[in-house]
Amino acid sequence: MSESVLDYLGSILVEKVRDASVSDLDMILSGTMKGDDAKGIRSALSALDPSALQGLRAAVPALVDQVLHNLLATIDEVPDLDLVVTHAGQATKASEVSDGLAGELYGSRGWLSRFGRLRSADSR
Repeated sequence: MSESVLDYLGSILVEKVRDASVSDLDMILSGTMKGDDAKGIRSALSALDPSALQGLRAAVPALVDQVLHNLLATIDEVPDLDLVVTHAGQATKASEVSDGLAGELYGSRGWLSRFGRLRSADSR
């Protein structure tokens, strides 16, 4: 049961937070996102040469993954903070079914490998 709760949580975080963030940042950098914030970011980056911009694009997954890692580590480390996952009608504290939420991201059986659909920092 605990693995299914963790898989449920991991699939949501990776697909709807991680992959969505990487996609949004890619769209900002490519110019397909047209909002004012996106235009401001592109304007600020316009002085970069193409290789520097390519380096930034390559860093996007690593930056997003680090934020997700830090969020999960904080949930584990702060005593009065927890994440309750309701799956199959049962509420479970995520930290009680994992020996380290941030560690769930990594490895061949980790959330990033199993649920990530967009490029990873390792696939630059």
